[in-house]
Amino acid sequence: MIQASLGAESYYAQIDPASSSLQADLAALVSNHTILTYTPGVWDAFPQVYGNILGCGDQLGDVYSSKCWNIGSESSGGEQCGNYRNEGDCYNREHVWPVSWWGGSSNVAARTDIFHIWPSDGWVNQRRGNLPFCNIEQPYSYISSNGNMGGRCAGQTYNGWEVVDEYKGELARAILYVSTAYMDQFDCCTNDAVDGSKIQPAMEAVLRRWHANDPPSSLERAMNDIVFFDVQGNRNPFIDHPEWVELILDF
Repeated sequence: MIQASLGAESYYAQIDPASSSLQADLAALVSNHTILTYTPGVWDAFPQVYGNILGCGDQLGDVYSSKCWNIGSESSGGEQCGNYRNEGDCYNREHVWPVSWWGGSSNVAARTDIFHIWPSDGWVNQRRGNLPFCNIEQPYSYISSNGNMGGRCAGQTYNGWEVVDEYKGELARAILYVSTAYMDQFDCCTNDAVDGSKIQPAMEAVLRRWHANDPPSSLERAMNDIVFFDVQGNRNPFIDHPEWVELILDF
């Protein structure tokens, strides 16, 4: 079993993983956090939170393309979006759990929660839109420079989005976190991906496989510590305790 990161054990002191209310107990714990501003809070947190995990050194890495970005606004010499016409034009803020999946920006905490907002190529982010995550049947309809794919979901009648293997576990745990942190808080929406804060069974099955096949790395655990100590004051429990995913039968 992966050892929980620095500071994690005391954070979970009141959590009983054997409890039938494990997800609700975790929701009460992790939903108590510092709420960032969307601008400049999320922009400013990107280099601190994701600078190392995405592997671009002093530049900012990207979950949806192979580009390493100059950090900051265009006026300061950075490549923050801005307008885009092609991949590689600028980076923006990708909500892994899209805002449209809960009906808009009314839930400020969810809209600015850094655990599910990733730096991403603006053009590729637009191509993903609000598609559910899945494994894509071949042939794909679109592929980004680092291998993210859009197309028909395997075994389904709808289209979706598949991230590269390197980030499958990270993004799965981000979705499971949102379903937990905002449990019963979303009044909208029902689609191929979610029903309120619940994850639809087909996508949940995919996310569980991605989580199991790509366990938390030391960099992801370090990111969890940064968010806890320096940014939001909460943790993603499925990074610290990946085994707890199996104890929650229905996200």
